Amino acid sequence: MKWSEVVEYILDVKTSERPSPYDEYTNEYLLKIFKEEYYKINPISKAQFEKEKSSNIPSFTYYRNRFDKTWNELKKLVEIDEITNERRTKEEWIKIIKDVVDDLGYIPSSNKFEEICCSTKSFEPVLGNYNNALREIGFEPPNESPAIVEVGTKNY
Repeated sequence: MKWSEVVEYILDVKTSERPSPYDEYTNEYLLKIFKEEYYKINPISKAQFEKEKSSNIPSFTYYRNRFDKTWNELKKLVEIDEITNERRTKEEWIKIIKDVVDDLGYIPSSNKFEEICCSTKSFEPVLGNYNNALREIGFEPPNESPAIVEVGTKNY
């Protein structure tokens, strides 16, 4: 039994029907605070916005469910012209990756990179997969194992 099912059984309430404190806000107010927070953070990705937004701002998931909009559609709705389209130039992607590495002080795994910045699929059209992108920039991918050296077997 899932934890949510236990809660539903004990409290006799549907957890999926739990009201959100944001449900009382008007659409206009929610869009206003989203836009203000967006310009305060000036994120390069939805992930960065989620990570750095104030705790009193609803999650993007809440916005998506309430307005039935994607990240870019929500930005258009509040008249933010900077639509994050994954079609950046090769040089722009190289700078983004280098900035992440410089900020961290080490080369992150692809999962850590996605958590901090953006999906590695975003730059595949111009740089290939994450490891190829790192190699092209001059970095050694963090998860590559050393070459396997064939060792002769001993006859006992």
